[in-house]
Amino acid sequence: MKHWPTLHKILLATILLIQVGWAQSYTEAKQAADQALADRDYQNAISQFQALIQEFPEKVEPYNGLGFAYYLNGQFDDAIATFEMALEKAPTDDSAKRNLILAGGRRALESSYRSGLERIDALKKRFPGHPQLAVLDFYLGKLHYLYGFAGPAFDSWSRVARSRPESGTAIFMKAVEARAKGDAMAQNRYFQEAITKMANEEVFRLWGARHLIEAGDPEQASVLLTPISERPVLTPGVAIALSRFERMRGRSLQAFELLQKTEPVPEVLLERALMSSQIGASPEAAKRDVQEALDAGGEGAVIMLSDDPGSKVYFDGTLLGSPPLGIFPPSGQHEVRVVYQPKPVLVTRFDVPASGMLLLRSGNRTGTEVKPVPSRSEFLP
Repeated sequence: MKHWPTLHKILLATILLIQVGWAQSYTEAKQAADQALADRDYQNAISQFQALIQEFPEKVEPYNGLGFAYYLNGQFDDAIATFEMALEKAPTDDSAKRNLILAGGRRALESSYRSGLERIDALKKRFPGHPQLAVLDFYLGKLHYLYGFAGPAFDSWSRVARSRPESGTAIFMKAVEARAKGDAMAQNRYFQEAITKMANEEVFRLWGARHLIEAGDPEQASVLLTPISERPVLTPGVAIALSRFERMRGRSLQAFELLQKTEPVPEVLLERALMSSQIGASPEAAKRDVQEALDAGGEGAVIMLSDDPGSKVYFDGTLLGSPPLGIFPPSGQHEVRVVYQPKPVLVTRFDVPASGMLLLRSGNRTGTEVKPVPSRSEFLP
């Protein structure tokens, strides 16, 4: 019995050494995974975080690390699922919440316009008042703008500018405001500051390119967009915007190739289908492709046709591209201007149909015909 205190101390010391070793093992493994992430070795980081989760399943940090590695590697669905697991383990963990908002907002850009809106709205309702919601407003603005709806985009980015006045988005919105006031010098200064701060941001470059096209300088616009168009993979909205830019330059084949770099969401399917006749598809194939796109996109599509493919279409004041064009716009009333060179300018206002679709057919001599099409199957390209 008199040896018990000595044995007890030895046992306690052994347990302590095991715990210290366990803690050192976790810390060293976590540091190695973090370093792989910092080195942009995402596959290695993913493997290391997965091993950490298997060995230390009770810790939440490896879930956040794995999710972030997935996010940076472009595996947004995997990232979202991993952040959800982190929240299951630690429902109050703010890192998991912030990361989930970030990944969910970015994932919305891989969706169709309407699906993306639903994703972002669900996140806003789930995390009301969270500081990271400014990120969702930024992604919401991108979603609007890339699919051709500048007004709602500027509303979203104005909220970002108010909450984060030092951000690149706030600087960009100063360029937008300067343009609205006709202050070209301030517009150019703020625009250059914005793309210097966020050099890879597509919407800033697309906004600048649109105005260069309107100013009659498509070559400079092309220089601005080349870093984006050379990417091997594009989000659907970016692919559509770049494709429309190429069509305004009369480069239909290049425009179609850009649409091959992205996911086949309804807007991309519709854009491809409407272009198919321009690259030699038969009328039967074009009709089939249009029907597939309309079935995938649902109700409320608006298709714009013209007798002059060189005309330019403005949707609610923003240059959309050259016809034929197809969109799935937000509900409500909208305005379309079709600009012919040297004239005329045809202006049409319409309400988005709750069912079926709307066909806008414009002609240099005939004006614009607005034709509701109750059944999508009745549309013949």
